[in-house]
Amino acid sequence: MNKKICKIIIVVIIILAFIVGIMYFVDLDKMKKGEPVVFGTWGAKYAPIVNEIENQDNNEIVDTANKQNDFSLVFYQKTAIKPKQIEKIISKGEIEELDYNVYSFEGNVAINLNSNNAELTENSISLRDALLQDKITMEEIIEKANKDFPNVISYDDGGSKEYHYPTYTIIKLNKLMGNKDVYIGNKDITIHDLNI
Repeated sequence: MNKKICKIIIVVIIILAFIVGIMYFVDLDKMKKGEPVVFGTWGAKYAPIVNEIENQDNNEIVDTANKQNDFSLVFYQKTAIKPKQIEKIISKGEIEELDYNVYSFEGNVAINLNSNNAELTENSISLRDALLQDKITMEEIIEKANKDFPNVISYDDGGSKEYHYPTYTIIKLNKLMGNKDVYIGNKDITIHDLNI
């Protein structure tokens, strides 16, 4: 009788291990595709890609056909910058729709409108001026980053994302505690450099 019970227990354990394995591979496949997981992240640093152009007030999709997508951010250093120096580009509330702060990390940020040139030119304007003059919005910048990097990896801190371009990086925080700030810095920075 004891051998029969041991065989049943072993069969049940094998079946449970098989089911857990299937659950793991289903979620692993969903994480690779950037889709929401079914069972869990299994300890991986992951959050599904969220459609950030959804209007959260009334859950309607915003028409993006006329959005400004022909622009390029320019990250540069014109003065001696201290390591890990952070400067505020614009504060939340300075623009009505902006509910987070935007910072530069170890440099300065300008923008070339109607151009994909990532070099500083006489036509470049500071990102602050472009935002205040309503020439572009942070939503357009983040939307373009999401299009440029459709499979960007999200952190499991609430969904913070890093967009690594050849000459700069955009870090869009989405912390569980409510920090939604944006940092723009050199091409090598990561969220861990921010010490937040």
